[in-house]
Amino acid sequence: IPTVINGNVADFGTEVELIEIFKRYKNGEMDVRLRGLKVFRLMEFTEIMEGKLYGGGTVQEVDSQDEGDEALRLEIQQKTMALFSALGVDKDLSGYEPYDLAHYVGFSKSEEFELLKIFDKRKRQAFILEQLEKVMPVIDETKRMKDRILLNGEFRHFDPLDFDLDSK
Repeated sequence: IPTVINGNVADFGTEVELIEIFKRYKNGEMDVRLRGLKVFRLMEFTEIMEGKLYGGGTVQEVDSQDEGDEALRLEIQQKTMALFSALGVDKDLSGYEPYDLAHYVGFSKSEEFELLKIFDKRKRQAFILEQLEKVMPVIDETKRMKDRILLNGEFRHFDPLDFDLDSK
């Protein structure tokens, strides 16, 4: 599947595996769950292939340039778990690679596309880690604000002349 940004087909995409079909529509469209397998460069593209409901083209597989850094991988996993915890999301992250986690850490479509084009795994890990370091303070501040809002709501029932706070 090539990446589409602002209605334009980009020159990179992801080879996918079909995991599940949720719903089929009368016109042939489907709601599906996919798993990304490999990155490719789109060499040529035809908007609608003859006899099909979709486009197609010629692709060239893109190989990663290294194995990545295990310490960075673990740090990304740890920070993503902290993000999920702060958001109240319960998801097992064991076995996930940074590339898999990138979808969950708040990238815009264009940032996800930039990540897709980084072939050096260490640089890709650094890009994901940088995003996590940007988003965590925002999540933490939002959580603090929510806690303050909830706390302020409790003061509606507070009698300033009653100093016995332990009984409330």
